[in-house]
Amino acid sequence: MNNVFIGVHIPKTAGTTLIKILEKEFGFNGFHQTTNLQRNADLGIPFIEEMHDTSNYKVLFGHHVDEKTLFHFLNRNIYLFTFIRDPIQRILSQYRFCIGLAKRQNSQPVGFDSFYSALQKNLLCNWIISRFSSFLDDNDVSLPLHQKAIKILRCFKFICSTEEFDSKVVDLLGEMKVSSENMIIPRANVSGQKNVEIEFDLETIRKDNKEDIALYSNFCEARKINPLAQNPLIFDNDYYQRKILELSSQSYNKKQNLKSRFSQAAREYKSYGNLENEIKKTKIDLLNKTLKLEVLLSHSNNSKLKKSDFLKEIEAIIDSIGNLD
Repeated sequence: MNNVFIGVHIPKTAGTTLIKILEKEFGFNGFHQTTNLQRNADLGIPFIEEMHDTSNYKVLFGHHVDEKTLFHFLNRNIYLFTFIRDPIQRILSQYRFCIGLAKRQNSQPVGFDSFYSALQKNLLCNWIISRFSSFLDDNDVSLPLHQKAIKILRCFKFICSTEEFDSKVVDLLGEMKVSSENMIIPRANVSGQKNVEIEFDLETIRKDNKEDIALYSNFCEARKINPLAQNPLIFDNDYYQRKILELSSQSYNKKQNLKSRFSQAAREYKSYGNLENEIKKTKIDLLNKTLKLEVLLSHSNNSKLKKSDFLKEIEAIIDSIGNLD
């Protein structure tokens, strides 16, 4: 059985950086992302539930990966992976991202208090549990959130934190047999708002997100004990195989799951505000950059244009086109 790598992208845990690496390595035929459903729609990429054949996919990764995704790959060796982050830093990063998004849309960013009041608390734990709830047993219902999340994460073969991403993700990429030239770790989806001063009540955030903090603390302690482990929480193969067997015995309603995916896509569009205007601006920007690129290419033999300056200009335009999404 060949491996298929399936990863859960928790927001603001360096997932967009990984997506760029995997798209470059495997292309759209070997890699399927579900973090940006709008982008998939623009490119005409269907949901997994709409596909008749998924055997070409090497890696799946995104916000909308869950246990239902696994149904399409039960005849293959599933390798689960994810990333977590210091909960306080993750919240601040998400707020900075919202500031940057508001500026792109020429709208006024909300204050941190308004942002935080609407934010799901203990998002790390809830994200994991909500997507893999069947990986818990019936008698786990009384466990604290962080213990439920840890039990599920012991079914994952690879976990690292954003704080150790650069040094640890190469192990995951090695398992995927990513080429060495694509193992250069770029920084993607950065908010550009790192210098923004944010006033917040640290104790309130700690109290509201104590389960996430407990999860992250357990992970960090486990990392000290198992510094080289792909999953320092220790992958439990017997438990994982039992849960996969239980999952394979369940009925799978493809139509209902596809309906759920469309609902997720609709919520994503709504959460990003006035996307129609944003898409129009993006397409205009892309057209202008493409035209500029064509002009430069047509003048590539111009003796007045130094070759090094020409190449730098071409690379800058190509990079900016790649970052439009």
